[in-house]
Order: sequence, then structure tokens, then C-alpha cells
Amino acid sequence: MFMFLLQANGVLAYVVTLVTYISLWWFGIFNPSVVYDHLEEIYSALIFGSLVFCVFLYIKRHVAPSSTDSGSSGNIIFDIYWGMELYPRIGKNFDIKVFTNCRFGMMSWAVLAVTYCIEQYETNGKVADSMLVNTVLKLVYVTKFFWWEAGYWNTMDIAHDRGMYVSTYVFCCHVFSSYSYNIYSLHIQKGSGGIVPRSCVTLPHWTNSFLILFYFQFKIAFSSFV
Repeated sequence: MFMFLLQANGVLAYVVTLVTYISLWWFGIFNPSVVYDHLEEIYSALIFGSLVFCVFLYIKRHVAPSSTDSGSSGNIIFDIYWGMELYPRIGKNFDIKVFTNCRFGMMSWAVLAVTYCIEQYETNGKVADSMLVNTVLKLVYVTKFFWWEAGYWNTMDIAHDRGMYVSTYVFCCHVFSSYSYNIYSLHIQKGSGGIVPRSCVTLPHWTNSFLILFYFQFKIAFSSFV
């Protein structure tokens, strides 16, 4: 039985990433609007890059597997889709699933939410309350994720799903684009005034939903199973 140790530094990585990203914009060093203006190119690069990365993982398993906890179905298409290594790593410390799922996928969700807010501010001179509420809720959820990251490592995504197309593409492409699309659509609509009453209803509703979700996630994470 192989046991890989993971460093629970998600909160630190998350805070440093957001603070650095916002600071670069605040001090005029980098304008996140560039990310917004080139989303199509970024999406295309991620789709192509994920496929290339899957081929790399396929070759890696045959050439230099991280452990004996790997195997092949005998079907190259299924192997690339489902994966062969349970804990693929580059070297001893770079865990590929933690990087794709947590450091890139979930981190980019928060970064994109902030990017759309900044883009709307740069365009309209203000951020609509609907955009602000949506972004705050997203950041609350992602912040919870990194605070609870060690618990996530015990879920099916890390403990059972093998690292290949399913995890790589979903977190590097699907989470990056689809999960933040509702905030993107709010910017496309340019936000609107007079939404404060609706936001006042939305914020308590989703806050309550998050609290219920957090309760059950922590109950599951810290319960003892026989």
C-alpha cells in the first residue's frame, strides 16, 4: 500500500494568488481586462493543452509510473479517458491531481470572478450590485473549499478517480469556463441599476444554502465510519 503525503497549503496559496492578482491591477502593473479580452484564445489553449497533457500522462504511466497503484484496461481510448494512475506525480512532491483540481481549477474560478468585476469596473466605472453579490458568493464558496481542502482529499475526486482526461479536462477547462459563466453573463448585460432589493433577497438565500452545505460536508468529513 502506497501513501503519498500532501501539503495542506491551499488557503495560503489562495490568499497569495488573489492578493497578488488584485495588487497588480491596483498598482497599474497588470490589467486583468487582458484576460477578459482573450478568453476565447485562453479557452482554446486549455482545451488543446488538456488533450496534450493527457497524452503526456498516458506516456508517463508506461515510462515512469509514480507507484504500482496504476494499470491499463487494454483500450488506449478508455485509458486516456478514465486514467491509469491513481496518484500521478512529477517528481516526489508535484501532485498532478491536486494541481489540476485545486491549484488551477478552483483557483481559476475565483480569479475569473474577480476578473469580471474588474472588467465591469473598467468599462462602466462601477460594479453592479448583482455582479458584486454573485462574486462574493463565489468567493465564499471557493474560500470554504480551500479551508476544507484536506477534507476534499478524502473524497472520490482524489481518493478514487484516476488522473487523466476526466479530471484534467473537467477542472482545467469546464470549471474554468462554465462555473464562472453566470458572472460573465452579468458583465455582458452590463449589470443594471435598481437590483438592490433582488440582491437583498438573493444574498440571505444563498448564504443559508451555503451554511447547510458546509454543515453536511464537515459532518461527513469529520465523522468516523466503521
